Amino acid sequence: MYPWQSIFDFGETILNSAGYQSLDGDLATGRSDDGGTIRESAMMTDLDQNGSNGEGDKSFMYAEVQVQFTPVTAAEMGFSKRVKTPTDTAYSTTTTTVSSGSYSYQLRYGLGENASAKDVVIYDVFEVAQPSQTNRWKGTFTGLDISQITAKGIDAKVYYSTSTSFGDLATDANLTDLSNTALWSTSAPSDLSTVTAIAIDCSTKTDGTPYEFGSREVALAYVYMEAPEQVDDYLDDPDTTVDEGSYAYNSAYVHTVTRRDGVETEATEECPSTTVGLRAPEASIQKTSDVATGSKESPAVVQDGETLTYHVLVSNDETAITLHDVIVEDTIPTGLLMDEENITYTVNGTSTKVSELDAN
Repeated sequence: MYPWQSIFDFGETILNSAGYQSLDGDLATGRSDDGGTIRESAMMTDLDQNGSNGEGDKSFMYAEVQVQFTPVTAAEMGFSKRVKTPTDTAYSTTTTTVSSGSYSYQLRYGLGENASAKDVVIYDVFEVAQPSQTNRWKGTFTGLDISQITAKGIDAKVYYSTSTSFGDLATDANLTDLSNTALWSTSAPSDLSTVTAIAIDCSTKTDGTPYEFGSREVALAYVYMEAPEQVDDYLDDPDTTVDEGSYAYNSAYVHTVTRRDGVETEATEECPSTTVGLRAPEASIQKTSDVATGSKESPAVVQDGETLTYHVLVSNDETAITLHDVIVEDTIPTGLLMDEENITYTVNGTSTKVSELDAN
């Protein structure tokens, strides 16, 4: 789902493509499941997901229409930062992620009406905003997407820093000096988790000439992050009513030389910060027994030598997050002997004996 402002971000000409499959047999003017002759045919191939293009089958139709929008100028301009997790439908200023969960920042620079800008550089120092906030956490950098910028013909250069001593980039020009090799490098470190800041230089075209942003032009970049694996130290104390949640605070900066009404203004500006909360992932566990359990007051009775089977069901209750490295612990009651040869686990209907797994 794209918000209205995406017309500025990706262009005012929109291509809508559609595919249709009849479930009542062939159509008079139908085609096979090959995507037809529309421009996005590759995306529409194998719509029924059976691994074949359905030669001889004429139950599919394809169409496309190109629409020209005239966007309203009330769309957001200036420099902004938004954040989103896989469960969010849109970028916003606040969200919450889970331990080891992925999230991303959208950096958006939009120039206003009747203006131009050159020497545009976008900076992001990861999660050091609002330094007065003490109950905080930091994620780790995993990647960057600048495809919207390079599609403009900009020879975008990405700089990386592993420094832990960044201050306010808006007031300290030494921190924004990309020629400072002690602070910035165009080579990404082998371990991306050590990256503390990135800079995206949008000042030059691919032919080496200066790039100038025109009226209402937009640049977009996406920064991908991962939350800490261990979250116990950051979560609320259930015995208090005080919000003890821990958050990641992140802002960003843009440097521009803007021309409006014949006057050039050079500035480095900070955008309002985003806030990312942290929580434990949603999972549930149930335990049943065969012989069926009783109660503390009236416990079930088993005879010496009788088999007692426990069933432990663990469920991932997240809607868009995969849980990794799940550990289940179950203390065996005193007096019971474990039948190690017949311990089994079942995932998605497939059962495997633990003893066979160890043997392999």
